[in-house]
Amino acid sequence: MTLSAPEINALDQKHLALAAKLGLECPASKGSFSVGAVLTDGEGQEIATGYTREFGYGWHAEQVALEKAARDGINPAGGWMYSSLEPCGNRLSGNLPCTQRIIDAKLSRVIYAEKEPPIFVTGVGHDVLREQGLEVVQLEGFEDVFRKANRHLLEKP
Repeated sequence: MTLSAPEINALDQKHLALAAKLGLECPASKGSFSVGAVLTDGEGQEIATGYTREFGYGWHAEQVALEKAARDGINPAGGWMYSSLEPCGNRLSGNLPCTQRIIDAKLSRVIYAEKEPPIFVTGVGHDVLREQGLEVVQLEGFEDVFRKANRHLLEKP
């Protein structure tokens, strides 16, 4: 399946900026990145937000946003996920990767700021989602906020 060039607009910029900002709210951890996520419907209207560890240890930002939508009885099918980090394609914890959660939720589009650094696992989320027919876009301009939220992992002492 060939996808056309993605259209990036002001709404995409707004939602990814919020996701990046939410990443700053995460409690720091030596075992995972601090990430923020925004879930929208297919028109770009916000459904839910989340950040890593918001519901406790082991919760990823995308997982939190999808869980909030489920708790509110919202079916996000066709929706879009904005994340300050490429959604995980595998997890050391053995939990379901965020890419699989996104696929299972039948989202259609993922926009993220930063490719997953190879600190914990190899970042394969982009490719996994693309292979399933989702539009996947790395949007530049928000990397500094991700790096600020994860300074404790990215900067060597």
